[in-house]
Amino acid sequence: MSNSDFLSAFSKEVTQKTENEQSTQHETRKQLTKKELDASINKKIADEIVAAENGEEKSYSFKKTGEKQTPAQRKGALIKAPEHVVLEDKTFHKRKIIKYLLFSTTTVVMVFIGFLIFRMTNATTMPDWVNQEADSHNIRTWQINSRITPTIELAYSTEFLDGIIMSQSVAPGETVMRGSSVVLTVSRGADLNEIVPLPNFYEMTRAQINTFREQNRMRSINFSEENHPEIEANHVIRLEFSANADSEAFKRSDALTVVISRGPHTVQVPNMIGDERDEVDEFITSNPEINIELEFEPNQLISRGTVLRQSESPGMRLAHGATLTLTLSAGNPVEIPDFSRMRRIEALEFDEEELFVNVIERYHPTINYGRFISQDIESGTEVYDEDPAVTVTYSLGRPWIPRFSTVENIEREIVLINDDGASIFLDIRHINSYIDRGVVLRQSHYDQRVDLNQTILIEVSLGNLTRPEDDLNDEEFN
Repeated sequence: MSNSDFLSAFSKEVTQKTENEQSTQHETRKQLTKKELDASINKKIADEIVAAENGEEKSYSFKKTGEKQTPAQRKGALIKAPEHVVLEDKTFHKRKIIKYLLFSTTTVVMVFIGFLIFRMTNATTMPDWVNQEADSHNIRTWQINSRITPTIELAYSTEFLDGIIMSQSVAPGETVMRGSSVVLTVSRGADLNEIVPLPNFYEMTRAQINTFREQNRMRSINFSEENHPEIEANHVIRLEFSANADSEAFKRSDALTVVISRGPHTVQVPNMIGDERDEVDEFITSNPEINIELEFEPNQLISRGTVLRQSESPGMRLAHGATLTLTLSAGNPVEIPDFSRMRRIEALEFDEEELFVNVIERYHPTINYGRFISQDIESGTEVYDEDPAVTVTYSLGRPWIPRFSTVENIEREIVLINDDGASIFLDIRHINSYIDRGVVLRQSHYDQRVDLNQTILIEVSLGNLTRPEDDLNDEEFN
């Protein structure tokens, strides 16, 4: 039953009840009025009869018009039923209106309360889901509590990231009834197959390129940095497109690397005064872009290798190729001894903490083995250096040539001899022979010392002949 049918039935029932009550009250008043009227009429008739007997005539209020009644007739009138007199109840309509008003007010209040209960149990307020993730916990909780499952529509967008709600069909704050339709438009992100015209990156800074990248959701555009002596920092050096990318029809999915200039490479000069040599070497290794020159000067108070001065002030920045000069302490000067007075063994055993002696041996055409040839720093010289060193050369005499059995060892041995200062030349000839291939048949010089530029003739068997049957012994050619 609907609300209107219920109200109609209820109104009819109340109206019928009210009419029954009014009818009962009216019948009761009629009975009371009839008794009172009969008593009044009887009293008047008695008075009329008495007056007639006394010779008086009176007209009855109940006689018919134009008729006069005799006492006998008046007596007969006593048996006639008097007419009814209706008394008006002036408060009846007022009480009826009040009852109708009370009933109407009660009905309206009940309907309003029912409507409120229906609204409270079947309606909810629409939240603001724009800019939120479509699968967030808050949205799932709202769906469960409100028992409303929204319809999801997907659309490409460069303004919203993938999975973010762009719009909703019901405005935030509006009331949503269960079973009603709510549509959420969710972003699919930017269309990767869309062709995006590229601006002239060479006229843009890195910040401007990044703004273009973010506005157009060009996630495949990346940056790398390089130093460049001519291009200003934060400007483009070059563009590196992927193999399948077309600069004229560049898709959002294509890859591009924008190489940005860091400007000319500069090195900030630290305060190196007082640093030890290990720290100087570390600075030199880590800054190959600048030239670092080392100078030494004697100093009896500061240990050898300590930085005394630097050519550039601390904090200054040096460009690529610039020179930084460091002056280091050489400590006390070292005097170079006279190695011509020492034999080779003595030079090898020379042990002075402040001087390193490098002994080498070379072939010499006139100086005998083990004798002094030269030293690279003249004796008596004071050396101001961090690590003073002297190279001393001793003679190996003339080269000794051994006897070679096979050709495979000849060239290696001669190369080693020549590395020590000789200039031996080999004249190798291949001879037809039944001797095994590669065997030396003849050697012009062997087991003797030769001149530094000696030529040695070597004959080597080809092994291409058959040994004679009557040859019982191998022959060697010396």
